[in-house]
Amino acid sequence: MAFLKDSVFKGRLIADAVSYIRKFSGETIVIKIGGSALSDPQKIKNFALDVVMLKNCGIDVIVIHGIGSHIDRILDKFGRKQSVVENVRVSTKEDIELIEMIISGHINKQIVQEINFAGGVGVGLSGKDASLITAAKMRRTKKETDSNIERLVDFGYLGSPKKINTEIFEILSDSPVIPVISPVGFDEYGNTYTINADNVAGAIASAVRANRLVLMTESDGLIGEDGSLISSLSRLEAESLRKSRVIKGSSLAKLDVCIEALKGGVFGAHMINSKLEHSLLIEMLTKERMGTFIFNNEANFTNEDFEFED
Repeated sequence: MAFLKDSVFKGRLIADAVSYIRKFSGETIVIKIGGSALSDPQKIKNFALDVVMLKNCGIDVIVIHGIGSHIDRILDKFGRKQSVVENVRVSTKEDIELIEMIISGHINKQIVQEINFAGGVGVGLSGKDASLITAAKMRRTKKETDSNIERLVDFGYLGSPKKINTEIFEILSDSPVIPVISPVGFDEYGNTYTINADNVAGAIASAVRANRLVLMTESDGLIGEDGSLISSLSRLEAESLRKSRVIKGSSLAKLDVCIEALKGGVFGAHMINSKLEHSLLIEMLTKERMGTFIFNNEANFTNEDFEFED
């Protein structure tokens, strides 16, 4: 009987997948992966399998990856220690050269290799390639506690995405290629900047008018005031949630990225846990909610527009 119930459950998942594949075929999904998952070879393999599966379903997939939690260890080997300002790692000109090699070389190629081993056609790109990402130096002000005077905080060579050149995606659209992008850009003066991968993913998703933005995080999604997972909410509800100050820390920053992407024309945004095996496929191709889904009611969508009849 247990076997029968399990078979029925699997059958329902497959039936769900067929409906979602039909819905997403020909659409673009932008996926960001980062954090500790990039330090775990098995998690990268599982992620690559999921990405190739989505691509084989006729979905245009764009992958953006983060720096990875092991970068500090690599910098230590070279005798480099980054300072931290406002909970942000500050990179010097010397640091940025090494970090670019690690991000665009070691980490990027590791993901590309696993995608190719999984049967896909992964191609690694830096934000510099094809002038993909024009960056601007990140600037933020902070009030002095004693004088209340605002001063400019210097984050070194940390930038933000200023402009996304979508030409390369137009060329690769409908091809078998899965672009894997490292979060590096440059400004009009030729300065190189590392950029928060969530911000890069959100900017690219908006620029290509992606159907979905997926942020694979270290947590299950947004946690409400009662301590339970918020499985779905509209963009307007997300904005209200943000104002309530219930969401804090890195989850708040990711929520901001999702909201801005939806304002930029993305249909829906997901925040899911990269630590859960095949969470990407389950979230995208079944009715099972693995994380938090934010839908764009500005485009006259409701939650029901993202579900299917039983």
